[in-house]
Order: sequence, then structure tokens, then C-alpha cells
Amino acid sequence: MSKATFTLGDLADKVTGGNLVAMAGLLNDGARGLDLDAQLDENEPNPGAQVTRGAVINLAAYRAGDRVGRALAELLVEETDLAGPAVCLGWLKLDRPGDLDAQALNCLDCAQPIGAGLPWLTVMAQGSGDLYLAGPWCDRCANSE
Repeated sequence: MSKATFTLGDLADKVTGGNLVAMAGLLNDGARGLDLDAQLDENEPNPGAQVTRGAVINLAAYRAGDRVGRALAELLVEETDLAGPAVCLGWLKLDRPGDLDAQALNCLDCAQPIGAGLPWLTVMAQGSGDLYLAGPWCDRCANSE
């Protein structure tokens, strides 16, 4: 079973060297960057404040590639009880085509062409905290349980 919530103090210890103000600011900045409500008090942060797993995943994806994103990804992997070398942090739907025609791509699950829609990718985290993208998936497979 994966941990559903983290305390602000635990996150600060693992990510910002115990700096509660910095950790609250990072979580609020990540939320604002994703057009979500920022809810943590940055002036007098409560170390016992509960932070949802979803908020940690959002910040890890938002800061993917830097030290904060890697530390959060590593924490998520440590706190996740799943078999396998990597954990899916979330799904990304591409919103505009690149140089390669999406119709030329096949879905990893069903092996059917992606078709007229744009592909889905996953943000994956390894135990080392490294993040990478995997895919592509078609709309049907990406949205199935």
C-alpha cells in the first residue's frame, strides 16, 4: 500500500534539509504552476501539516529534472509498495503534434495505431529518483483501468 499523505516536516527533512518555509513555498509554487489552489502557510508553516500524495506527485512532475523533482521522486518510490523497478507518477496527454505524425505510432498496450488523436505518455520514476517518459499509449488504453 502506498502512503496517502506526508507531513510537511517529513518532506522538508528529505527535500530541503529541514527548511519548512522553503518546502511550503515549493509545494505552493508547484500548485500555482499547475493552476491548483496553494494552501500551505509559508510564513509560519506547521511541520505536522498533511500533504497529499497527489500534491507530492504534482510537484515531482512539475519540477522533473531538477534536484527537488529527483528528491521527491525518490521519496515517492521509497514510500510505494509496488513490484517492479519503476513507478508511474502520472499521465501526460500531448496537446499538439510534433515532427512525427502520431498516426505513425503504435500503442504500447494494444499495438494499434494511435490514430487521429495525440498520444499519452507516462512520467516514470526509478528507485534512484531518475524520471523518464514512457509510451506512447492511445486514448482507449490510457483511460482504461
